[in-house]
Amino acid sequence: MLLRVITASLFLLQLQDARSVLEKAARIMGTANLKSLEYSGTGAMYTFGQAATPYERGPRFNYTSYTRLINYETAAIREESIRVEGENPLRGGAEQPLRDEAHSLQVLGPRQVLFTPHGFIKEALKAGSASVKSDTIEGKKYDAVTISTDGKDKVIGYFTSEGTLEKIRTWVDNNVLGDVLVEYSFSDYKDYSGVKFPTRLTTSQWKVPVFELTVKDVRPNVPADIRPTQGQRGAVNRWWDPGAPGSPQLKQGTAVPVRLSEGVWYMTDPTSGSPHHSVLVEFKDFLVMIEAPTSEARAEELLAVTKHLFPNKRLRYVINTHPHFDHIGGLRRFAVEDIPIVTHRSNIPFFEEAFSNPRTINPDTLAKSGKKAEFIPGDAKYVITDGDRSIELHLMQNLEHSSGNYIAYLPEEKFMVEGCIYNPDYPNAVLDPPSPFTASLYDNIMRLKLDIDLGIGLHGRVFPMTELAKYAGRAR
Repeated sequence: MLLRVITASLFLLQLQDARSVLEKAARIMGTANLKSLEYSGTGAMYTFGQAATPYERGPRFNYTSYTRLINYETAAIREESIRVEGENPLRGGAEQPLRDEAHSLQVLGPRQVLFTPHGFIKEALKAGSASVKSDTIEGKKYDAVTISTDGKDKVIGYFTSEGTLEKIRTWVDNNVLGDVLVEYSFSDYKDYSGVKFPTRLTTSQWKVPVFELTVKDVRPNVPADIRPTQGQRGAVNRWWDPGAPGSPQLKQGTAVPVRLSEGVWYMTDPTSGSPHHSVLVEFKDFLVMIEAPTSEARAEELLAVTKHLFPNKRLRYVINTHPHFDHIGGLRRFAVEDIPIVTHRSNIPFFEEAFSNPRTINPDTLAKSGKKAEFIPGDAKYVITDGDRSIELHLMQNLEHSSGNYIAYLPEEKFMVEGCIYNPDYPNAVLDPPSPFTASLYDNIMRLKLDIDLGIGLHGRVFPMTELAKYAGRAR
């Protein structure tokens, strides 16, 4: 009984101490009477999971304009931005090359308000379970206030002795990395009509930066009537319109097998606005899947369709072309079925780290199974064969899209499978100037002297070599 009383007393003291830290910050930063705030500036974003090598930051896109309007009373944000290409030369994946300005307008909800300086203070003051302790990060001491929005997650605000909020940390689920630290940092505070706001904002995820902004203008308590943006038609797959007369009704993420030749199936994804495909190859006594993209749900679909097509043949291998996150999100589900993962050996240290990370937020099937993935390292060339049919994996050279990047070549069929190096758009689209990634793909094919009749894109569609030559700027 005495222990319960002591524990309850300590908990109340923590609540009181946390509240005193928060009230001091609210007073110093001018939070109490702040109902809305607009800030704008310039900066950059770095696309997470699309780096040229797994441990570097993602490709950079520069914000020439970035404005956020926050309504603290309704817990809503309107975010408008204009971004342009930020890499020269191009390096990494994502939407490169971005040839024109990309305009974005979106409305964000309470979760994103929480990760703003005043938003955190307001939410923490309302929380009934806030606690505080002293903590040190990189030699600097903070009052670390911890809250939970649903009793499960953990969000920590780090307050300086002066009373300003300098960092917010939380952890999110990532289907590749598991539990991932996200850190929002705020520095160089200035006073704007009695409201203090940082003029330098940065965000990091896992081990790399994902956002940075230099704030040029801040306006407190401006009108903030934020309404949801209207959905726009055209966000679906560019090659298939599910609303067109006669289109089949398909559930989201359906894997539709298209037979390209005897024993070679294009496992297409017609429901996605950014389609990710796979290729299933039949051998005499086994099957091979080229690519397990996006998510566990997508992998479940691929496995189910494969089982339906070939109920009496086992999948012996799953091939990964490169380590961008949208191309590896389904690999863990294949590992549950004891299917080895074939990838270039340079990718394996990253995979082993990613697969061993804690997964407490949203344990997937592999985490629950207790199994471990098996990785098969490939060199510059790796061959899978049964004596009649072969898959040759060839490492790309002089390619800044991704390290450890394989293309798959089926010599009997004269098929080439590539992931994300050439993303074929409409057949008559104009790509000027050519993408350096596409040019590198074509040059590698010439270097390897591969006799190819048909290219198979793991994004988009199939294409002839004449088209690839055209978009690589190599057509004669």
